[in-house]
Amino acid sequence: MDETLLLIILFIFVGILEIILGIPLMYEKVKPNWLYGFRLPKTVSNKKIWYLVNKQAGKDFVISGIILTITSLILLQINTNLDILTITTIQTLIMMILITIIIARGLILIKKL
Repeated sequence: MDETLLLIILFIFVGILEIILGIPLMYEKVKPNWLYGFRLPKTVSNKKIWYLVNKQAGKDFVISGIILTITSLILLQINTNLDILTITTIQTLIMMILITIIIARGLILIKKL
C-alpha cells in the first residue's frame, strides 16, 4: 500500500477519534477527572464549571474531528501530486490551529466564570 495513502488514512482515523472522544464530553457523560477532558484545577474542582467547559470542548472536538476528516478525504482525492511531507505539513497545521482554537475557547469560557 502506498505510504501517502496510509498517512491520509491515519489522519482520517485521528479525525474520527476526535469525534468519538468529543461526544461523551459534549453530552456531559465524563465526570471530573485528571485523565480525560479539559483538565485544569478550576474545572476539576467545580462540577458546574467542569460540565460547562467540557460540553463546549466536546462540541469543538467533534467539529475539529469533522474538519480533519473532511480535509483528509479531500487530500485523498487529490493525492496524485502530493508527497508525504506536504500532506503531513497541511494536516499538522490544520490540527494545530484547531487545537489552539479549542484551548483558547475553553480558557476564555473559564475566565468568564
